Amino acid sequence: MKCNGDTLNGIALMYCTDNECLWVKFRQEFQQAFTDTTSEQRAYGKLANFAMGNKNIDEYIAKFKHLL
Repeated sequence: MKCNGDTLNGIALMYCTDNECLWVKFRQEFQQAFTDTTSEQRAYGKLANFAMGNKNIDEYIAKFKHLL
C-alpha cells in the first residue's frame, strides 16, 4: 500500500520500492511484530533456578553471564 497507494481508499503513494526509508521502516515493523517477547522472562526463570551443579567455575560463570 505504501508503495502503490490506493486512490479508491485515499491512500497516497508514500515510497518508491527502492527508497531506503521504506526498507528501514519495514525492518523495524517486522522486528516489532515477530520479536520474542518472552525471552527476558525465560532467562529470568533460568537464572532463578541456576545452580553450579557439576560444572567447573569457568562454565558456571560463562552461563551466568549469558543469562544476565
